[in-house]
Amino acid sequence: PPYWFGKKARRPPFLLPREARARLTVPADVPPGPVHWQVASVNGASPRGILWIQPGPALVEQPDRTAPQELPPLPVIVHGQIRHIAEVDRYRFQAETDGLIRCRLLAPALRSALRAALQVHGAGGELLAEGVDTAGNDLVLVFSAVAGQEYTLSLYDVDFRGNRAFNYQLEIARGPAVLAAVPAAGKAGETRDVTLIGYGVATGAPQIEQTVRPVTFPAETTRPHTFTLDTAFGTSGIISLPVSDLPQQVEQGPWSQNGGLLPVPCEVSGTLSERYGVDRLRVQATKGQAWSIRARSARFDSPLDLSVAIADAEGKELARNDDLSRETTDAGLEWTAPADGIFEIQVTDASTASGSPASAWRLEVREALPDFELTLPEQIHVPAGGKFELAVKVLRKQQFTGPVQLKLTGLPAGVTVPEPLLVPEKLAAFKIPFETAANVTAVASMVRLTAEAVDGERKIVHEYGPICLALTIAPPFSIDAEGKDDVTKWPRGTTFPAPVLIEREEGFNGEILLEMASKQGRHRQGISGPVLPVPPGTSRILYPVFLPEWLETTRTSRMKLNGVAQVKDPAGNIRYSLATLKTRIGFLPTGAVFKLEAANPVQAVPENGIVQIPVVLNRARELTEAAELTLLPSMRLGEQVSAEPVTMPATASQSEITLRVTGRDQLSGEIPVTIRATVLRNGVYPAEAETTVILDFGPAPSATAATAASR
Repeated sequence: PPYWFGKKARRPPFLLPREARARLTVPADVPPGPVHWQVASVNGASPRGILWIQPGPALVEQPDRTAPQELPPLPVIVHGQIRHIAEVDRYRFQAETDGLIRCRLLAPALRSALRAALQVHGAGGELLAEGVDTAGNDLVLVFSAVAGQEYTLSLYDVDFRGNRAFNYQLEIARGPAVLAAVPAAGKAGETRDVTLIGYGVATGAPQIEQTVRPVTFPAETTRPHTFTLDTAFGTSGIISLPVSDLPQQVEQGPWSQNGGLLPVPCEVSGTLSERYGVDRLRVQATKGQAWSIRARSARFDSPLDLSVAIADAEGKELARNDDLSRETTDAGLEWTAPADGIFEIQVTDASTASGSPASAWRLEVREALPDFELTLPEQIHVPAGGKFELAVKVLRKQQFTGPVQLKLTGLPAGVTVPEPLLVPEKLAAFKIPFETAANVTAVASMVRLTAEAVDGERKIVHEYGPICLALTIAPPFSIDAEGKDDVTKWPRGTTFPAPVLIEREEGFNGEILLEMASKQGRHRQGISGPVLPVPPGTSRILYPVFLPEWLETTRTSRMKLNGVAQVKDPAGNIRYSLATLKTRIGFLPTGAVFKLEAANPVQAVPENGIVQIPVVLNRARELTEAAELTLLPSMRLGEQVSAEPVTMPATASQSEITLRVTGRDQLSGEIPVTIRATVLRNGVYPAEAETTVILDFGPAPSATAATAASR
């Protein structure tokens, strides 16, 4: 894969996924959209995960299938994973009526590592629609379908990456696709016309159109307002618009006539319909007046990368911002007018996505009052039976210097904080001290923090949370690499027995499980290790690290391990505590000790489906053990191909393995399979070499057979 080798291989890798079954219960009245969840143990709490609630029939993809998955009648929502490197998930469905079909993929919205490419092909293999997500904005594809025709959707990662954490949610439905709304938000309690922009929203045609619908926004601003666009040619997906406490304006509204001034404070929505254009809004300000200006697009899935600037009446730029932070492409300014006068707010786009009626933006302009903002983590780790201080940053705005009163709710039993909790005036940082009882049960709880302050007669209240607080237990042991980051040269295609040292605290003599840590230093390029039990009392053990034969010999590699053991919390409950290797296991791959090659890299498959594959095995002198030839599982053929293992004596350099293919008449084209030779060095540590053989099934009997693409 392209991210394994070369420059990309030096980047930090994604975490190794581990799956565990869990049951999440979502109340029936939860509106469509994201629901956050976290996992906690005595080792701490995870970052927030996202479960996306979406109405409609849903199913889970069939993993490791050998043909496109047949979908039921639309609409349907598929929950899937790109589980393997270079995997392509394919789904086949039929259009029941003429009209638009909408394919919407959620991946970054779920905090998935997947950056997807989507393609839709017709029954004859013709490409009808495609899209690529390289910016983490998710994807929407729309194409015009014909009743009774079959279509195949293909989905893969743009870098052909894949593991079980590359999850996605795919909606396929008949109907229009709403891409933007103007205004892009609504005032609480207001009913107003909203212009919806997207594919087929007015006539059902495969083009970007506009339609106007009255929308009633709820009185509360705590959650977005969700609704759908119902038309004679189908229903749109869920439309989600924020609810604001500010009046809502549109760029070409009555206020803008004859060079009018924007009535601030307000929110105003518009579109950058001219590519690389500038939308200009005039405001009046008095000297010393402070304004908070926010230009948003990323928050409502617009592909724009906004920039916002302030200019005076002569056109001189006074301030500019591109990105508010490293986490968003939205822009904003805290700006104070240097003099009385009329100023111009300029909204522009730094990407190539402007120039469309759907290039929507939303600008918020409000008075910048004295205020504060706390920076808190997504998780808090407090040692069971001990103490902990949580560092809180206090960002003070517009000369606010007053004290801030804090109150925590939802603390687990046995965990306390002092009362009252008060951030003294002018402080920019504060520590919240936690204390736990000696016999506390190691549990996790969702806590909330309320921060209150007073500015003159104005009360400032901010709510934070929920935040996952986990009670932790320190492991009663430590593990370290005997080499302490030293590097050992070791042949590719073999197993490196890495010495690991174990130190136990007094009173602990239990079994420890060694496993690969989820967070490694570089892309492993296939380097792997097992879950290895360490018996009680053992202080040194050899951990087997397998080095695949394709590893680069120009770079060193290192591995981190975890040790996991059963412990008891202060209340006597069994928990699992984890320690990470202090240093790393290091190795520099050298040349392989044996090589497996197919005598004929391409083999025609006869009508009876039986194929003899001759192979040649070249080995180093020190490799004196017998080799076993096996056929690796085929993602393309699945159980249609099989082979009995073949043993090659240590003195043999040539052999053959017999493949048996069932359903030969249903297969066409060229399909690769992999043969592996395995030698147990010293009877313990495996060495492996692989070769690929192309099975040639000949041309497809018809054009339609050629479209039976598989994963």
